[in-house]
Amino acid sequence: MYLGLISGLIQVKTNMKKKFKKEIQSLDAVFRFNHKFIASCKLKKLMTFKMNLLIEEIFTNLVKYNKKSSNDVLINLCLKKENIWVSITDFDVNSFNVTKTKQPDISKSLQERKVGGLGLHLVKNIADKVEYKYINGNSVITLMIKPEK
Repeated sequence: MYLGLISGLIQVKTNMKKKFKKEIQSLDAVFRFNHKFIASCKLKKLMTFKMNLLIEEIFTNLVKYNKKSSNDVLINLCLKKENIWVSITDFDVNSFNVTKTKQPDISKSLQERKVGGLGLHLVKNIADKVEYKYINGNSVITLMIKPEK
């Protein structure tokens, strides 16, 4: 089965996907979906917090900044080759490559710093791998996370 943008053909242990309305109110349902995935994979509870943070940052950015489309957002959670893969697809939107964003100046105080960029900075530093693809008007962000042992 081919799944994911980075990994190619490999054995999939657990795969769950679901569409969510592109609105902040969907976050509770997204978190429940993530919790169900983590429980089904028998992962440590610490992974719930880590994955919720990563997914929330990406999902919230899609809601706030990809207003071109009101289509649902597809979240695909997969455990394969001992790694967790999170793929988030936003349909019929403009391209915004999250891997090419400018690093925020974290040496400045919150008052001195420009607004924006801190959430994606967290994503890039917490996820073990971040990839972006823009395919036929669809924005696909894929994160790889190594589970806590």
